Amino acid sequence: MSWKFRALTAAVALSAGLALAVPAAVPANADTAPPAGTPATVTADPLSTWQTDGIVWALARSGSTVFAGGNFNDIRPPGAAAGASSQQSRSNLAAFDIASGAPTTFNHPVTGTAYTSTTNPGPECDSVGTNKWLCDAIFGVAAAPDGKAVYFGGDFTAVDGHARSRFAGINLSTGALEPISATINSRVRAVAVSATTVYIGGNFTTVNGQPRTRLAAFDRATGALLPWNPSTDNTVRTMALSTDGSRVIVGGDFDHLNGSNENSIGAVSSTGTGALTPWSTPRPIPPRNGTQYSGVTDVVVVGPTVFAGAHGEGGGVFDGRLAVDTATGKLLWKDTCLGATTTIAVQNGVVYSGSHAHDCSSMGGWGQTNPATYQRLLAETADSGGASKNQLLHWFPQINYGPTSSYYKQGPWSMANDDKYLWVGGEFTQVGGVAQQGLTHFATTAVKPDINAPEVPFAAPTVATAGSKTLKVTWKTTWDRDNAKLTYEVIRDNGSTPVYTTTASTNFWTLPSLSFTDTGLASGSSHYYRIRVSDPYGNARSSPNSTAVVAS
Repeated sequence: MSWKFRALTAAVALSAGLALAVPAAVPANADTAPPAGTPATVTADPLSTWQTDGIVWALARSGSTVFAGGNFNDIRPPGAAAGASSQQSRSNLAAFDIASGAPTTFNHPVTGTAYTSTTNPGPECDSVGTNKWLCDAIFGVAAAPDGKAVYFGGDFTAVDGHARSRFAGINLSTGALEPISATINSRVRAVAVSATTVYIGGNFTTVNGQPRTRLAAFDRATGALLPWNPSTDNTVRTMALSTDGSRVIVGGDFDHLNGSNENSIGAVSSTGTGALTPWSTPRPIPPRNGTQYSGVTDVVVVGPTVFAGAHGEGGGVFDGRLAVDTATGKLLWKDTCLGATTTIAVQNGVVYSGSHAHDCSSMGGWGQTNPATYQRLLAETADSGGASKNQLLHWFPQINYGPTSSYYKQGPWSMANDDKYLWVGGEFTQVGGVAQQGLTHFATTAVKPDINAPEVPFAAPTVATAGSKTLKVTWKTTWDRDNAKLTYEVIRDNGSTPVYTTTASTNFWTLPSLSFTDTGLASGSSHYYRIRVSDPYGNARSSPNSTAVVAS
């Protein structure tokens, strides 16, 4: 669906069963402790991370450093409120240690020039007076593969006080600006970097006065504008280089790439003038149909595979995630969750995404509800095993969509990762039910333990007589954000040793009832019960005690 969800109505069926029953609708226990053959996710436990006072539109990793670009003025420690004395000035660009979440000394103000117009330029810009606007945000960030520089594009007009028109680079050793100093006539949204070349995409039509229709490239060493000159007929939102460096994968809202029918995604040569390279038919994304269309928002290349996420405008469009062969464009799989995708990351065989997913019933997940049930962070298998769509994994961190004044109400907009940590940036203001703005990160259990207990509410069990000297204990299951399979222990009276233990796999849309029949009790004795539930790591939560019932 579109960036702003269009409400529909559907029913969600809840299953109920006996003590050992596991509903068929529950997918495999794919989480931080999955069965053999299924990749493990990072935990759903957010780590201590510094915050921003605005939106983080873009993230990129270089070694152990994560660079964040967006529309913000300051950063502050976790737990600190906006305006706290501990905050530090960082104008639209900041850098953080990937493990600790703390800022580095990297500090290069990125600024813009206010202008007057009766036309509102949109939510990416700031109102600074009556009919006065400031557009200075960063929308794309990419680190050089040699680790020597970081490049970024957006709406800004200066970096470190030096004129830079919507695109710049910073040398990470010296802190000096890279030699590229171009005049670009409109927004830069996407950046990709090779050993010798920087590629940019966006909304522009000229660079240094020369025609460049939404795509251009520069020599890293000299800053010269290169002859590379492919074109699209609409916005370019994302770019990535193939593993061998021979292709540039381009994604956006376009219908044509170099004049060819390429629906939202395609590939061009990384050298020469950027000639179109072969791309499989039928196209992985359906063509535009009037006002209904899909646009690719993010692409990630891992080995021979391109992973992409898309948004959609109108009903019946594609707005999930897909994988294609880098060399041919052949579709490998396409998921069928509904809810605009804005960012993806691939780590250890898992595709993570930021979206406002609201209906994943076609993948064994939850169905449409009214009001909608949103999950803004998802995980799925990177390898579909040759199937047409891949497997939704059990990973559901709690994250909100940001200020109620936000136009997009999307939440996550960007991701970056290595093999241990996953960073998420966006417009959210809460993570895990705790105030946290703009940035957060998660980790694998190899570096950080899974520490969160199963969810609440977890109600007291009900108890009823079930025959001579027999009581039946019934309870509704709960769920865990990063573990499907949970252990339930029935505790009688004030004991510490369970009288019954069972396991069940659950999720937030499938919560069956379980039961246990306690036999051989003394006639006339009164008993009460509670349920203790734990995940595979021993994180536990207990229900309240039941009402005491007499065993007749």
